[in-house]
Amino acid sequence: MNVLQDIINNKWVRLGILIVAALAVLFLLVFVINWGLSNGARTELMEEGRFLEGVHIHGIDVSGRTIAEAKEDVIAQARKLLKRTVVRFRVGDTVYRLTGSQLGTLIDYQSVMEQAMLYGRDGSLLGDISAKRKARKEGVNFMLDVVLDESVLESTIKEMSTSFNSTVRDAQMIVDVDRYPSTYNVQSKIYGAEAIVGRTVDIRALMDAIIKAVREDKTGRTITAIWEETQPQITDAEGIMANCQLVGSFTTKIDGEDAASLHNVWKASGMLSGLKVEPKQTVSLLSVLGGIDEEEDWQVGKVIGKDTMTDEFGGGISQVSSTLYAALLQAEIQVDTVAHYTWAPDYIAPGLDAKISREGKQDFVFTNQYDMPVYILVNCDGSKEKKLTVEVYGAPLEYTVTISAETLTNTEPTQEPVTTVDETKEAGYTEWIKPRKNQIKIDLWKIRKDASGQQIGDKIYLGSVEYPALPGEQVTGPVTEETPPEGEGGEGENAGQPNTGEGGDTTGGQQAAPGAQA
Repeated sequence: MNVLQDIINNKWVRLGILIVAALAVLFLLVFVINWGLSNGARTELMEEGRFLEGVHIHGIDVSGRTIAEAKEDVIAQARKLLKRTVVRFRVGDTVYRLTGSQLGTLIDYQSVMEQAMLYGRDGSLLGDISAKRKARKEGVNFMLDVVLDESVLESTIKEMSTSFNSTVRDAQMIVDVDRYPSTYNVQSKIYGAEAIVGRTVDIRALMDAIIKAVREDKTGRTITAIWEETQPQITDAEGIMANCQLVGSFTTKIDGEDAASLHNVWKASGMLSGLKVEPKQTVSLLSVLGGIDEEEDWQVGKVIGKDTMTDEFGGGISQVSSTLYAALLQAEIQVDTVAHYTWAPDYIAPGLDAKISREGKQDFVFTNQYDMPVYILVNCDGSKEKKLTVEVYGAPLEYTVTISAETLTNTEPTQEPVTTVDETKEAGYTEWIKPRKNQIKIDLWKIRKDASGQQIGDKIYLGSVEYPALPGEQVTGPVTEETPPEGEGGEGENAGQPNTGEGGDTTGGQQAAPGAQA
């Protein structure tokens, strides 16, 4: 114990211990501890330094090159990786494909190049020496990793979910209505739509599977998504369609319509088409059409007034209500309110016109008295065929219905037309300011027929419609005096008297209409 104490107390021994300790610390400081590069040295290395011998970036030998010199090759390699990073996933029987832009893939090639440049230069002295030796003998490869921007991937999947997710839907009736303002066309169809199974994909689980596949470079396999299904309760589309058959249809010609009236016919057709009338529901056509004014894009068109044509917002829409009236009569739908013109328009047989006017407070009202819904479809062609067709779909009838409009009377007015002579016009000129119309009375009958075309029972009386006689009003040119030839009538009773025969057609009346079949 005393010997050890003597050794420790010996100053030379203590000095030797201190020297060894100092050398050990110096060794650690120089060879083992990693002091790192200063910011300035690091910046200089990145700008001017060259990769060590044996350094590769994703298989590209960058030995002896600066970052700027190697950058183009590294970027090209990164693009190849991004291009081949395609993920496929399956939902049901459909396989979806996601490209790099949809996945939000990116490669931080710059940081990888910086790591490669620091290799063998940013560690301890021994570590750097060892790294350089390894690079020369074995080579070292810095990989470019493909990563995903999850926000981009999530946005892509949610956008695609509208195609692979579905809301459960029972089999049902679908009405499609297409409106084409440039050609004044309305095209409508009704069909039974198949049931749809509800499906909800687990988007979070799908995203996790995609991210894992990209991270592990296993994008060659198709991922199967996880989803839940909800089954519809009604699946028989044909059964639904069996209770919705065409039971009434009527077509009128669109002739001589001015542009404003044609627009109004098209607009009313588009608004009426697709109307579903529930059992026991009463429908006001004016309510369906809404505000008939300029703010609602209705135009001023011609309307049959009391004894002449007038201008009114929505002029022309009564052709839609009249065509609907005839179709509803065929479908045996209950008509509650119908108004007629003072004379029948040209597009439909007398007795089948149905006037509507918000200004005149004339509406067309009907009720679905059945226990099944009724659908109203309208097809309007205002450019080529110039026709308007209204179809009524509902529970099938066991027979068909035709409407007969029988003329009882067709009598010319007893009054002479009001005639005004306009001296500024040429002789023989005639213009009717107000039309001259016959007094007409029509009886409407309904006839039911079986599948073979045979009448079922007696025809059914629907009522009568009477149009008053209108004397009319006309403007004519001046009456010319006629001088008899020489030797004739010089001394006669009427010598020198003007010819007072009335110019123009004084009948102007509506001719007897044959029984019209609708």
